[in-house]
Order: sequence, then structure tokens, then C-alpha cells
Amino acid sequence: MKIPDLLRVPVVFGLAAGGLCFAFFVALYLLGIVPVETKRFLDFGFYIIMMAGCCWYYRKKIGNGYLHLWQGISIGYLIVIVGSLLTGFLVYVFYSFNDAAFALYLDATRDLLLSQKTEYAKRLGEAEFQRDVLSVATIKPSGLIFNELKNKFFLAIIPILVISLLFRKQDYGVFKQ
Repeated sequence: MKIPDLLRVPVVFGLAAGGLCFAFFVALYLLGIVPVETKRFLDFGFYIIMMAGCCWYYRKKIGNGYLHLWQGISIGYLIVIVGSLLTGFLVYVFYSFNDAAFALYLDATRDLLLSQKTEYAKRLGEAEFQRDVLSVATIKPSGLIFNELKNKFFLAIIPILVISLLFRKQDYGVFKQ
């Protein structure tokens, strides 16, 4: 059974994006920076590059110069889903075998929350802030997989729409009959 190009090509680009994001994660650790979410937001640039590259490739090589909006949106979301699941899984494996690094991650997450206490408590209340600070201790490495997926999924909505609109080109002749 042949896998359709609309599935195969974005999965390959998504795997590349996930690998690049994990490499960025490891590079941050090697530089002595604990990669909490606020310090890792630059890795989303890899997703944007891969989405644009994949839409261009699909339009040029597979779509014979055409790319419909729904194809671009499908490509973008497949790249984000595959890439973030791969990154989340690799981060989970990294933290599962490196307890000291995970302890540093928990401390950095707690410090990040405490540094934003006034703004956070003003928006959601002191009780909610205290609950979130206490919940940091209950974070498990396995929870980071879907946390990565959730964060990237919502961050990707606007870029996916913009990239899909920029690369779209439809053949309107198929509608005239």
C-alpha cells in the first residue's frame, strides 16, 4: 500500500523539525541554559522553516505548481504534530535518563513562576498561583510529551494559515465545466 504524498512528505519534514528542535534543546543544555518553555520558544522557527519548505516542495514537485489552501493547512498541522511529538518524546527520554537535569528543569520552572508572581497572581489570583507553584513538584517527564504538543499546536495556528495562504495557488479551470 502506497502512502499518499500529502501524508508522507509532511511526516518527513515533521521528523526533521522535531530532530532540529531536540538538537536545539540539547544545545541549550550544553551552553548551561536550562530549557524551560520561555527559553525554548525560538525552536518554533524550525517549524516555520519546515512548513514553508514543505509547502514549497509539495507545490513544486507534487502539485505541479498548485497547492490548495486545505493542503497547506494539512501540511502545516502534520509537521507540527509529528515534530512536537518527536521532540516531546526525545525530551522525555533525555529527562528519564538524567535525573539531575530534570531536577534543574523543575527548579527553573518554579523560579520562572516565582519571578512572575505579581503579574500571575493579579490575573488569576493568589490561590491559583500557589496551586501552580505546588504543582511543579508533581511534573513527570512523561507529561512533557503532550505539553510540547499542546504548546506548539496553539502557537502554530497563525503561521500555518499565513504560510498556507502565501504558497497557495489553485487551478480554477477544474471548476469550469
